[in-house]
Amino acid sequence: MNGPDKNQPVHSRNLPGQPVRQDGLVRFFPVRHQQLRNWVTLPLGILLLLLAAASLLYGFFITWYAVQRFGRAVILQTLPVPLLIFTAALISGLVILITTLRYWKKGIELSPSGLTFQKGRSSKTIPWDSITRLDARINVVKFATSVIDIQSRAEIETDQGETFQITDKISNSRELIKRCRENVLPRLFHKYQRAIRRGEKITFHHDLVAAPQALLVRNMPYDWRDVEPVLKRKKIALQEKTTKRELISLPINQLENADILLTMLENPPS
Repeated sequence: MNGPDKNQPVHSRNLPGQPVRQDGLVRFFPVRHQQLRNWVTLPLGILLLLLAAASLLYGFFITWYAVQRFGRAVILQTLPVPLLIFTAALISGLVILITTLRYWKKGIELSPSGLTFQKGRSSKTIPWDSITRLDARINVVKFATSVIDIQSRAEIETDQGETFQITDKISNSRELIKRCRENVLPRLFHKYQRAIRRGEKITFHHDLVAAPQALLVRNMPYDWRDVEPVLKRKKIALQEKTTKRELISLPINQLENADILLTMLENPPS
């Protein structure tokens, strides 16, 4: 089931006015099994380089020995195979070693100031204040009545139009997404509240727009206090509180900042 993180109910999402965790610590979330891969590929690269050196020495030795007995004509018979092994092992070993060392540290660093996406020697820092959208999804995979897998994913967009993703490839991705929500969502909520007070509109979907005086559902205005959300399987439906008439039903993955929309429905703009 896709939807906002069920570990944080709608009424307790650190929105609004709840304290954001500020422990002052920097924490690194590596790619899953990163250390294991590093310590497997590093010895493998070294072994391939040793194999390259050994095959080269062996080729020269048997060639030199054959030339002493049969003359230079045997060079084309004894040297090609060792040279082929040398070349293949050397190139493979160098590629593995260079790639391993270059991407030794790969993952996402979380700090009080923002996120840093680390990919070897290159990195990209995203300050919390620059994030304009955070959509987190939790997908529970079931077989019969048993939960066999829980997949987490988040998409982040900055004020520069760049998008970044946090997936299950990152170790403890659900914890990382939770920490991101704690830092980003209160900021976005208050930012959008101020924007609405200034008379601006916030688009969650082309059929769902937040305006100062009303929530526009397919361009029809509805008072914020007359609308309530209903979370369905992979969808969010909005209905009238009194009549329970459904106004719209949208797939969650088509909404932008679904958490902010739900929070605004709980805390209508004044």
